[in-house]
Amino acid sequence: MPPSRKRIHYIDIAKGIMVFLLLVHHFNSATRRASISNPYFIIATSWQHVFTAFFMPCFFLISGYCSNFESDCSEFLKKVFRQLLLPWFIFELLHATFWAIYDSDFTLHYYRSFLLKEPCTTLWFLNALAFSKVMLYVLKRTIRHDYAVLAVLFVVLILSIIINQFDIGHNYLTIRESMASCFFVGLGVFLKSRQSLLHQLMKYSPYAYIPLISVMMLSVWPIPSFTAGLRVSISQIPVFLILSLSGSLSLLLLCKKMDNNSALEYLGRNSLTIYCNHFCPLYALLVFFYTHIGSTSLSQFLLFFLAVYVSLLLVCIFLVEAFNLKPLRWIIGR
Repeated sequence: MPPSRKRIHYIDIAKGIMVFLLLVHHFNSATRRASISNPYFIIATSWQHVFTAFFMPCFFLISGYCSNFESDCSEFLKKVFRQLLLPWFIFELLHATFWAIYDSDFTLHYYRSFLLKEPCTTLWFLNALAFSKVMLYVLKRTIRHDYAVLAVLFVVLILSIIINQFDIGHNYLTIRESMASCFFVGLGVFLKSRQSLLHQLMKYSPYAYIPLISVMMLSVWPIPSFTAGLRVSISQIPVFLILSLSGSLSLLLLCKKMDNNSALEYLGRNSLTIYCNHFCPLYALLVFFYTHIGSTSLSQFLLFFLAVYVSLLLVCIFLVEAFNLKPLRWIIGR
């Protein structure tokens, strides 16, 4: 989530909220990886459909909204490489090394399988966003009409869902998720040049999102989501689109009404650094505090959860400041 040159307060607030939700969302992934479980963990996970129904599409939409596709080809590709592919590759290697130490496996095969394996790694968003930006750049220069570009990207989204449902081919480098992300990046670009439409959609979006997500959470219907994996069937496409778009726009409306919030804007401005660095510390903190605090009662669980996330935020702030230092800024594309 590279920064734009001109900060938009409510966009930074939205990114800040979403990156915090990302930290909470990965609680379940980290506990599974650590092979720890407890009945009280449901408190941290059972309600997450409220935001997992839209928050990664919202990240892509905001990325498109904040992107510039008017530069020449060489400059554009250099920017994509510097801001997305380079951080993706470096942090994937760092994550691979962390898990190689954990698994005591430093073979070339281990590293290669970590980078190319089919299940999404934590950093799948970066290579998906790079793919989306390149595709959109090409389409904008071959198809001049914005509506036609968006229509092509919508077809690509539908194809990604079909390919995923029928498990066609390998999902190397999360190509299915990369294809799906193109539509949301393109929609962000489309709405950027249509501010009156954007504001109208934001105004009425809660009237679609709140009733629909409430009904689905109270029913037995599965809620489609696009997070680290594309959990959307062909029959769920209409519901998926309504939830992901109305949820994204409802969040933007909320953030616009907030006007400014320095803490959330700080997280939003540094969302790339936090995104790339949070999972390994989260895993280590979960194991540490579970060992020393446990969660055999409700009060213990609440203390355990609070200790993990306060410590994780402090670690993330330290890493943000470290990667904002001149010797390290290039790693995050600055």
